[in-house]
Amino acid sequence: MDRLHDFDDRVRAAACRALCGLAALAVAAPSGGAGGAGVLVPAAGAKARSRSTAAAAAVLTVGPQLYDRSLVAALREVGDRLRDRKVAVRREAAAGLLAAWRAACIAVQQGVLASVGML
Repeated sequence: MDRLHDFDDRVRAAACRALCGLAALAVAAPSGGAGGAGVLVPAAGAKARSRSTAAAAAVLTVGPQLYDRSLVAALREVGDRLRDRKVAVRREAAAGLLAAWRAACIAVQQGVLASVGML
C-alpha cells in the first residue's frame, strides 16, 4: 500500500489497478481456488458453469479466502486516490473501484459473498 503514496503518478496508478484487480478476483473466486463467479476470469467461470449443481453449491458455500479486513483497508486507500492531483491516477482509481464493486455485486447476487461482509 506504500505504492499508493509514491511520488510517480504512474506507480500510483499501477498500484490502484493492482489492488482493485486483486479485490475483484478475491470476491469472484471462492477459496476452493479452481472455480468461482468468474467475473474477471472467463475460464474459471466456464468451469463453474460446467460442474454439477451439487459440486457448484459446495464450492459457493465456502466463500472468498482473499476478501478480508486488510483488503477493505487497501480499497479505502485507493478511494483516497480519487482526490489525487493527477487525472490518470483518479481515472485508474475510479475504474478499479468500479470493477471491484461490480464483482462484489455479482458475488452477492450469486450467493458467493454475504452483503453483511461488505459493510
